[in-house]
Amino acid sequence: KLCRKMEDSPARKFFENQPQYTMQGVVSFLRAEATRYEQDSSEWAREKRKLLDRIDALEEQCSAHKRIEEDLVERVKLLEFALAEERSIGS
Repeated sequence: KLCRKMEDSPARKFFENQPQYTMQGVVSFLRAEATRYEQDSSEWAREKRKLLDRIDALEEQCSAHKRIEEDLVERVKLLEFALAEERSIGS
């Protein structure tokens, strides 16, 4: 009776239904995962470089716009000054 109980036990059924791994299968799986990891890492590095380049380009563009804005503000001030001078001469 004891042997029959072990044969019908849920634990035994659980372990019988588990996949059977071999050393060759495990090594093959690990190699495939390592290759996938390296490919993913390379892709992430390329994507990171691309995004960093985009950030650099946008920061450069922002700086250029700030310089243009400063130049235009200075020109407006000069024109306002010239207009005020012209009005004071004409009065």
